[in-house]
Amino acid sequence: MRGGDGFTNDAMRYGSKVDKDIELGESEDKITKHLLIFLPKYKSMQHEGRAVIKVGKEEVKLFGKYDGYEPGVPRRDAQRSKIGDYKTGMIKWTQKRADECDQLTYYDLMEWISTGKQSDLFIHWMPTVRGHDGKIRATGEVVNFQTSRKLVELIRMQARIGKAAREISARYEIIIGEVFK
Repeated sequence: MRGGDGFTNDAMRYGSKVDKDIELGESEDKITKHLLIFLPKYKSMQHEGRAVIKVGKEEVKLFGKYDGYEPGVPRRDAQRSKIGDYKTGMIKWTQKRADECDQLTYYDLMEWISTGKQSDLFIHWMPTVRGHDGKIRATGEVVNFQTSRKLVELIRMQARIGKAAREISARYEIIIGEVFK
């Protein structure tokens, strides 16, 4: 915020390194090389999703980067698009956690707005541990979760985004007013 780098820690840096290795399809790390064999691949990696929603008279532009994306077939009875998200971490992912993941709801909302169809959503979790040396490393396991969203969940997400956009705009007006007194 305000030009800062934001918060990071060693687990986040490890996750970013694994993400980059997945995108490249190669790694110098033995465990990550192993993971690359078992992780699902997508036609488009680091796919940029975009959509626009109306909030009152204003438009709010949505943007997201899906780790993996495969478009659906453009027919009425078409297969749905697939959106995948790779996760590392020590906190266990469960089906319930995948079903409640707001990040995937946001991605599905963008897909629904831009294509008129919802997506099949996936979490690909690579559990990590902290070794005796204090370093984060993957266990070598991949746990996959498939989930989907109900239309009402997308509508609720859109409402949350609209509310946040209105609050940000109101705060921005206050700050601008203070700056230009």
